[in-house]
Amino acid sequence: MIKVNVFDTENKDTVQLRYSCLPDEILKVFPNHPEASPFIWVNFSGTHEGATLIEVDPAHHPVLMRCLYHYKIHEYLAPLVRFCKIDMNHGNEYWIEEGQVPGDADLRCFLKFRLQITIDFDQEKPRLRVIFTGRTWLVRKSVERLVCERRLDPYCLTGVVFNREVCRYDKLPEEVRYRLRKVYPVYNPGLGEAMGISPNDVPEESSPAIAFTHLDAFFNTYLNTQVFKQIIPHTGHWLPVPASRQFILPNRDRTLCFGQHHHDTDTLHGLQTHGPASLPPCRQVRVFVIYHQSDTIRAERFIKTGCCPKGQKQITSLTRLPVIWDLSLNLVLNDLRPPVILPMEEIRAIAFDPMETYVALYLAPGTPDKGHPDEISFRYRLAGQLLTRGVAMHTIDTISYDDNHAGKVFIDLAIALISKSGGIPWHLPYSTARELIVGMASAPTSPTAPAGTTGQAQTAAPAGTSVFTFDTTGICRSFDVWPDPPDWLLRATLLEAITSYRQQHPHLDRVVIHYHGKIKGHIYDQLDDFLGAVEHVLPVVMAGISHPGMKEPVIMSPTHAQHLPPNGTYVEIKPHTYLLFINGNDDDHTTATTPPFQLKLKLHSNRIGYLDNKKVVEEVLQQVYGFCLMNFHLGNQARLPVSVVLPELLARLFPLLDRLALDEEIGRKRLWFV
Repeated sequence: MIKVNVFDTENKDTVQLRYSCLPDEILKVFPNHPEASPFIWVNFSGTHEGATLIEVDPAHHPVLMRCLYHYKIHEYLAPLVRFCKIDMNHGNEYWIEEGQVPGDADLRCFLKFRLQITIDFDQEKPRLRVIFTGRTWLVRKSVERLVCERRLDPYCLTGVVFNREVCRYDKLPEEVRYRLRKVYPVYNPGLGEAMGISPNDVPEESSPAIAFTHLDAFFNTYLNTQVFKQIIPHTGHWLPVPASRQFILPNRDRTLCFGQHHHDTDTLHGLQTHGPASLPPCRQVRVFVIYHQSDTIRAERFIKTGCCPKGQKQITSLTRLPVIWDLSLNLVLNDLRPPVILPMEEIRAIAFDPMETYVALYLAPGTPDKGHPDEISFRYRLAGQLLTRGVAMHTIDTISYDDNHAGKVFIDLAIALISKSGGIPWHLPYSTARELIVGMASAPTSPTAPAGTTGQAQTAAPAGTSVFTFDTTGICRSFDVWPDPPDWLLRATLLEAITSYRQQHPHLDRVVIHYHGKIKGHIYDQLDDFLGAVEHVLPVVMAGISHPGMKEPVIMSPTHAQHLPPNGTYVEIKPHTYLLFINGNDDDHTTATTPPFQLKLKLHSNRIGYLDNKKVVEEVLQQVYGFCLMNFHLGNQARLPVSVVLPELLARLFPLLDRLALDEEIGRKRLWFV
């Protein structure tokens, strides 16, 4: 039995609990409380004025027991860490100071760790989950000082720190608002833009090895102590993954098929040695350059490098296709920043030979992930405008292009010329045709919606939903996209895709649908109707593919130098939910030279018990592993399979593309990898 102070109003150092989750002992004291508020506030220490002291047995009440453990942990950790963010219901977050941000004296860097408690009633003991939630930064000047010295607008403040606790600025109690000289803001992009500061050179937080390093250090410093073990007893070791839940794919190599059915595990070597898996139907391809006036010097250097014998040989050795630089078609754009005015009249005026294949090379002033939103929007709208003339576009970012990276730029250009001209650089070496893979995505709005002119507000773009079909070699067979499909259209499209595939492959055994993240409600309802329609015809597996969030377990190998599980390992973390690891650890002695990543796959089927067959699960995960190799560019592959990368790209960019380009057959062929 424990003593609990119960309040019917919020007080300092109390925990808010929902009234309906409380034990009868508390409910009897406040029988009419829900009429005023759905919450009760509790405290576990001492006696307090205005509180009702009640004795309860927390063993039968998980909410109270979880809060009690959080309360004891907070009493222990609060004096030891720099700051804490209190949330007794979902787990407190503790901040450990890492140091000053290099090159910026205004920022201090902190590592964040969240502790969550679950109650294991079978063994009558708590289970602790430690989550590394990433880095954050604290501004070293108080809110009062920033307002006075820098005329900071407080509306850009979100989180702040006061008296070693993290809270929301708009939720500060009145007594704290009198002491803004003691309140320090937590960095956010809006605040950074207002102050002209930003944290630089931050390692990639998604790396499992980095997460493990921080977790292990936090655990050994604060949790693997005798004092903490009196709160939550533990062995001092991380939990091993049960052997019954860890598996490894049978085919873990990166073998791909290139020209004349030759196989290779290296994309560059395969293209150089054997050529593309399928040559474009055209006999040659003409390229021209679109660039901004301020990039004239860089454009001239780029053209000179590409047109010289060495550059021509480098491209032709990969494409096996003559490339003609038609410099008479070059377009020079104005220097308006950000660019918003499309050269529509200039594009319409170009006399393209209908018997030739053209690819425009756009030298963009920004990068897709760091550029101005209007610049990103401009490049895709420019690509859409060119597609109406049957011309594909390949973008080269001038920020990253220089003489040191010219080689990689022209290799990526060669791969783009193959795919945009109707060829196939490489494909998976699987020969079975008994599966149809469908990739789909739905975007609620386009983040790169076109703006009219500088200063005009951007309007929300209509939703886009796209569906792609692939064969087992990873090659796209067809696609379609709609602004917002009616209830019957998605189901009809999927049924038509099955019928079309069966005409060539009558022994179709299974349909697998890949999607990224979550699907909008009404789209999911249409999928549900489709699953019911084909339930007695053939099995369908739905595979939700995403990057694991911070709440997913960090799984590491104790024997590998970089703590990476073997490449191709997959672990069942929940029923029909798996973590798939893709990295360079082909054995425990291999040092990974490319960034590792992992995927979370949540599977379900239209047939009960179908996924209980481990062979079926293994085949679906093997397929996802292979499709991650089918993003056509050099070096590190995308961290998602091509079956979700392409549908998501097209759904997001649909509002920026001219519908005419998608209706014309030649425009659809040139669309690839916009």
